[in-house]
Amino acid sequence: MGLCFTFLAPDMSGQTCNERIESARVLYDQGHLQQVLDTLDGCETSSADEKFARYRLLALANLAMNKSEVAREWVILMLELKPAYNPSSTQYSQEFIRLVQSVVVIPKFSFGLSAAVGTSLSIPHVTARYSSLYTTEVSYVGKNAFMLEFQGGYQLSEHLGLFANFWLMSKRYAVDYSVDQLTLSAEETLLYASIPLGLRLMGKKSRKMEPFAEVGVVAGRLIQARSDHHYFNALTNISSDLTDVPSFDRRKKMDIGLLLGAGGLYRIKGGNLFIRAFYYHSQSTITDASKRYSNNELLARYYYLDDDLSLSNVGLTFGYTRILNYRVKHD
Repeated sequence: MGLCFTFLAPDMSGQTCNERIESARVLYDQGHLQQVLDTLDGCETSSADEKFARYRLLALANLAMNKSEVAREWVILMLELKPAYNPSSTQYSQEFIRLVQSVVVIPKFSFGLSAAVGTSLSIPHVTARYSSLYTTEVSYVGKNAFMLEFQGGYQLSEHLGLFANFWLMSKRYAVDYSVDQLTLSAEETLLYASIPLGLRLMGKKSRKMEPFAEVGVVAGRLIQARSDHHYFNALTNISSDLTDVPSFDRRKKMDIGLLLGAGGLYRIKGGNLFIRAFYYHSQSTITDASKRYSNNELLARYYYLDDDLSLSNVGLTFGYTRILNYRVKHD
C-alpha cells in the first residue's frame, strides 16, 4: 500500500494579475516551477511594474527548468520595460545575472550635464611673430581655466554613436617680454561658446564600466575677451598695471578645430557617471590682423603688439549623463 501526493495549483479564477503574481512568487520559492508557469499564463495587466514582475518570474522559472532560450525571451521583455535593471547578486543566482547581462541594451538618446572639476589648459602656438618689432625674449605660457559642458548623443549601434555637445570654455594664456630695461607681461582670458560634433566608439563593457574614444570637430564663437598688462622699469623702479582691458574687438570671433577624447562610463540607475580627457587642436588664430595696431596705449606704454596666435586645449571633465531611452538588441 502506497501513498501518492499530488500538488494541485490553487484556483486562479477571480484573482487579479497582481494576486496571481504573488501566488506565483510563493510557488517559485517552494520549487513548484511548472505551477509558476500555469499560474502566470494569461495574466494580463496594464501596469508596467506588474508586467515586469511577471516576466521576471517566468524567466526565473524557465531558467530553473533548463529552458535558457525561453528564459532569455522573457528577460528581453523585462529589459524593454526597465533597460537599466541590474539584478542583485544577493537575491539572484549568477546564472540569472549572466543571462540578464547577455542581453545587449543600447542607449539611444542621451542628455547630460558635465561640470569640469579638473582643468582645461590652453596651449599657445605662435604662427607669426610681430611683437619682436619692439620687444625681445618673448615667452608664452598656457593657463588653467574653467569649462562647462552640456552633452547630447545618439547611439547608432552597440559600439558606435554620435555626440553633439555644448561647451562654455575659457582659454587663458600669459606672455612675458622685455624692452631694454623694461620687464613687461600680459595675461588674457577669452570665453568661447562652442559646439563639438563627432563619433564616439564604445569599447568592451564590464558589468558597470565601459571605455570610449571620441573624434570630432569643434566650432566656437568668442563671446568675451579681456586682458591685464604689467610694466616694470628696472632703472627707475617704477611699475604700472593696466587691468581688465577689453580685447574683444582685436580678436577673431570664430574658432574651428579638431577634437580627440577618451574616457570611461560608470553605469548607475537611469544614466552614467563619466570621466573624459580630451585634446582640442585649434585651427584658428585669435588675432584680427586688421585691429593689430588699434590700441595706442598698449603700443606706446606697454610695447604690446598682438602676435598671430592659436590656442589649443587639453582638458579633463567629470559629469553625469541621463539616458532618455534605450533599445534592446534582439538576436
